[in-house]
Amino acid sequence: MNMVLRRITMEGASPDGLTHSTISVTGTAVPRAHRRAVLGEPPTNPHWSCAVSSPVANSMSKARTMVLFAAVMFAGTLAGFFLTYAFTIMPGLETTDDRTFVAAFQGLERMFGTFDYGYNWPVVLGFLGGPLVIVVAIALDRRRPIVWWLVAALVLSIATILITQSVNIPLNNEIKAAGDADMIEAVQVRADFRENWWRAWNLVRSATSVGAFVCLGWALFLHGNRMRN
Repeated sequence: MNMVLRRITMEGASPDGLTHSTISVTGTAVPRAHRRAVLGEPPTNPHWSCAVSSPVANSMSKARTMVLFAAVMFAGTLAGFFLTYAFTIMPGLETTDDRTFVAAFQGLERMFGTFDYGYNWPVVLGFLGGPLVIVVAIALDRRRPIVWWLVAALVLSIATILITQSVNIPLNNEIKAAGDADMIEAVQVRADFRENWWRAWNLVRSATSVGAFVCLGWALFLHGNRMRN
């Protein structure tokens, strides 16, 4: 069966001063595929794919990006915090006398916050906010391949919290409960503090926090690649 496309007319300027093109097809019947091609309609072949990004999809993608970025920032801040202790604060305190060591550590405890002195909420949010944001990221990306990197980051973040709660904080509480550094036997207090034990576990939690940061950074990188493609 021969189908002929007889005429295509272009109509010119409209009253608003802009030029509009209108395609009209007249004459004998035109095959549907040809008509769709001329009129610019999408194909109906199920094997053809047409990527359409909806406002909802765009909003979800932006939300994922912001949550992942926040998780990376939390993890990076916490990792930097522990690494500062490992390579700056503790080596510096090691060179001080016993009274100065005890007084300085007690001062750090007051700055970070406890039940006795009131919490330093930026520190608390930095410590606990990361895992919460990772949970949100997992909920948003649970059906995507990067979810496994997020799960790994969450496991490492929880390990960091458990180490801190079970090792470092109890030792901190012991030195805090010893009393005023000018009124106590600072040599014995420092010996009971088990300084090397504290520093060893601080290195472990530094490693877990850096691992969480790397996993989240890689997840954000993969997410960005997917958006660009």
